[in-house]
Amino acid sequence: MTGASSGIGRAAAFALFEHGFVVYAGVRDTSALEELKTHGTRMRPLLLDVSKQQHIDDAFATITAAAQVAGGGQLVGIVNNAGTTYKRPLETADLDSVRALFDVNVLGVLAVTQRFLPLLRRARGRIVNIGSVQGIISMPMQGPYAATKHAVEALSDTLRQELAPFGVSVSMVNPGYINTGIRGKGSPSRREGNKSLTAIEQRVYYHRFESLWNKDDKHSALAPACCPQTDAAILHALISPYPQTRYYPNTAAVAIGDWFPAWVAAIIIRAFSIHPRLDRLKDLVVARFF
Repeated sequence: MTGASSGIGRAAAFALFEHGFVVYAGVRDTSALEELKTHGTRMRPLLLDVSKQQHIDDAFATITAAAQVAGGGQLVGIVNNAGTTYKRPLETADLDSVRALFDVNVLGVLAVTQRFLPLLRRARGRIVNIGSVQGIISMPMQGPYAATKHAVEALSDTLRQELAPFGVSVSMVNPGYINTGIRGKGSPSRREGNKSLTAIEQRVYYHRFESLWNKDDKHSALAPACCPQTDAAILHALISPYPQTRYYPNTAAVAIGDWFPAWVAAIIIRAFSIHPRLDRLKDLVVARFF
């Protein structure tokens, strides 16, 4: 499990732990590393920054050695959850920041998967990639993040076809909006706004930032806490005899994409992103159909 310091990753690590798994929980935060060590021998935190190949190699060596000590234990699956975000209009997006985002959200998924695939083939194991509704329908101000999640969809589809002959399944879990720490990352805060926005952002996009801040404020108070539906999807993908290709816990975005032509879906998503009051309608759709 990568990205287990907080949010979806931490919640899922404990859900798997409680189900009886030995969980190798990858974290970047040393304080999270020490805290996770206190939960028993089946919770085994690792220092793991997925953008650093040495961290990945060290994690592989640790897990391989532990399997040998355990008398041939097998790696049941990997959950690629580590991720970050970056919220900016594409016109003004800093390319170095976008590259750093792809290093974690896309290349990190590929690097971890490549390293552990020999173990997964041997065990006919599972790969679970954590995506987002942004990998289904892109939204204003979140183009760089959406691009990474669309890329993970493509990686997952290709891996699924390449690995099927070896009995390795690949699933995507695409949660809806969940109140986790990642929501506060990647964009200037309301307090910083006037100081950090560029001249173009002040003149052309300020109303978009205002809408984004309003939505973040609202969702911080109202979004579901992490993450029982997502935990259940990850667990199902790892242990079910028939894992699904994609899971959509807590989201109606897939319905919007499936029910409407692209131009109609774009209007609906634009309305949600500009007018926070319409989020109530989206909440009703989620409650009714999901």
